[in-house]
Amino acid sequence: MPQSYIYLIRAEDPDLYRAEKKHRYKIGRTDRHPEIRLKELNGQQSPYLLVLKYYTTVADSNIAETYFHQKFADYRYHGEWFKMSPSIAASVEKGFKSYQ
Repeated sequence: MPQSYIYLIRAEDPDLYRAEKKHRYKIGRTDRHPEIRLKELNGQQSPYLLVLKYYTTVADSNIAETYFHQKFADYRYHGEWFKMSPSIAASVEKGFKSYQ
């Protein structure tokens, strides 16, 4: 079976962090290695540098992504982007680690 991943990417927006002590994070999925996806996003989509914070393999990335989007829906900013403090982002990472 091919690899499937969920990932957490942070947009490096120093103005937002200074103002709100939050960052924008993307909870996403890919069937390619997340580093490849990160290069695509950095090359075409974001005015800010994007940093891969964490990723893990999962059996079904569609189901996993939906689960995490729903779990952290209170922090949704736009689409797959969420506005979260570093401590909430750490909760996402912890959830990724324990997700089965």
